[in-house]
Amino acid sequence: MSVFSVRASYLSLCILMATNTGAYAQTDATPADPQNVSASTTTAKIPLPRYALSDLRISYQKAFTAIQQQDMTKAKSLLSNLQAYPLYPYAQAYYFNTFMQQVSAQEIESFIKEYQDLPARISLHRKWLNTLAARRDWQGYHDAYQLADIAGTHYLCLDLQAQLNLTSADTFLTSAKMQDLTSLWQVGHSQPDACDPLFKIWKEKGGLTQVVAIQRTWKAIQEGNWRLAQYASRFLPQTPQLMAKLDPKYQDLELTEWRIRFALSQQDWPQVLEHLAHLPKQEAHTDRWHYWSAVAQQKSTGAIQTKKLQALAKKRSYYGFLAAQQLGQGFHLNQHLVTWSEDSFAHLYKKPSVQRIVELIQQEEFYYARLEWNRIFPTLSKNEQHALAHLAKKYQWYTQAIIAAARLQEWDDLNLRFPIEHQDLYSKFTDLHQIPMNWALSITRQESAFNAKARSHANAKGLMQLLPKTAEQTARQFNLPFNTSVDLYQPEINIALGSAYLAKMRADFNGNRIYATAAYNAGPHRVRAWLQERGHLPLDIWIEVIPFRETRHYVQNVLEYGVVYDLLTQQKAHLFDEAELKLLALQQTGQAEKTSTQTR
Repeated sequence: MSVFSVRASYLSLCILMATNTGAYAQTDATPADPQNVSASTTTAKIPLPRYALSDLRISYQKAFTAIQQQDMTKAKSLLSNLQAYPLYPYAQAYYFNTFMQQVSAQEIESFIKEYQDLPARISLHRKWLNTLAARRDWQGYHDAYQLADIAGTHYLCLDLQAQLNLTSADTFLTSAKMQDLTSLWQVGHSQPDACDPLFKIWKEKGGLTQVVAIQRTWKAIQEGNWRLAQYASRFLPQTPQLMAKLDPKYQDLELTEWRIRFALSQQDWPQVLEHLAHLPKQEAHTDRWHYWSAVAQQKSTGAIQTKKLQALAKKRSYYGFLAAQQLGQGFHLNQHLVTWSEDSFAHLYKKPSVQRIVELIQQEEFYYARLEWNRIFPTLSKNEQHALAHLAKKYQWYTQAIIAAARLQEWDDLNLRFPIEHQDLYSKFTDLHQIPMNWALSITRQESAFNAKARSHANAKGLMQLLPKTAEQTARQFNLPFNTSVDLYQPEINIALGSAYLAKMRADFNGNRIYATAAYNAGPHRVRAWLQERGHLPLDIWIEVIPFRETRHYVQNVLEYGVVYDLLTQQKAHLFDEAELKLLALQQTGQAEKTSTQTR
């Protein structure tokens, strides 16, 4: 049986586990930390820059104001005095973006070619390409598309449209082009509208086969895109043979993991062990399946799994904390702080890209600062990369420090990974709504990584990623200030509304913090549907079989981060409170109590 048939036949099980098939906001969930290193206690000292650019910063802002006011003559004059400023090319790009209809194509395209590595080139390049496409200048588009790298399926599809319009369909649709279009269609998400004309002729030429449809359906399920999965599955024959057969040889890891979760949802412990035995060795040793192997062994045989749980309890992860709490042991933070020499930072400050990053932070141009960062980061040594991460933290650019720590796998540099910003506001509003402060901090850490200007694809905004409609309803219910969605970028308003909404979710789910956390991410209507289907399950199993991978990781991360913040702020730490602890699988049989007693 082919892997495509295997995947197709497993759709019914996956959709069954989902129970509700709407779309929801995407966030960036990170798996629990797999690394642990011994702690040290030295603190990093970061020097300030040794250059002063205050006059040029003011001139730069004046030039931007002139451009915003459409004063082309004044803007051009101010730009001529900015050539020594690190952000001069950014001002030029803004100038060309604003006065695109007044300047020549040659000027724009010369800038694009000269500054291919400048992040501001990308936005100018995109606007120029969109302008050419709107003019239906297909030759101009095709030529401009090749000036420099430009990411994005939208622009790729427009270039393919340009090629199609510059020749005949038969000449355009070579076997290589058909394969390119197949690759574009069979992804787990919707493609831009610019691709639709191409997909139309691709389908007419027989590009859409059952195998291609199966691949897209499965990819959509893997990405939690259930609406697209249903759309793609319309191109499949609805036969029992195709949709009912399972994977007899355990060829697909994703399917094997869902089989384990399905067995967990049935609390069929022998089947859990059977499926676990078919995991690849590396996957079987992850914290997740280490924990469930111990639980399944204990549930199946009654044999206490102290040794397995003790090994896991040393980890700083959701499952490590889960094992530690059930054993009655303390949590292992495994923190490692670092020091940096002055020379490390002095060397970084000599790099033009770092100078631009610092200036962009000062100008609050974080989008371009991040693009500059992404370009220079791979060119640095690991020591320089780590130093740059701490430089971001020094300038209170916590989001980038967190991202850099993850890229470097510096899991134990908790000084980078778990900042505590706006603590006074979190304390004020969580006290007001009688919820744990570190719960709200953990939600923020997971939602936005402390980026006050964050905005999701679903238009959730600010530190705690609130949708404007949710914010409006919450403000009305709790009599809190809120006028427009722009207010959500203000930390005080966002934290006030986010804390209130979190408290509301907890109240709506009878004080259950875990259900409330899932509802904060996926929506209360989905959690109610999941509870209606699976609310009888032990709490740790309920979390493990959440059908959306993002929400499953979200809940686990928030719980894990809560323990870390408890320990960092020197509060009594727990993964689950006493009421929640009683709802876990081992606790419900009394086995965990025996295990805990045995280790004392």
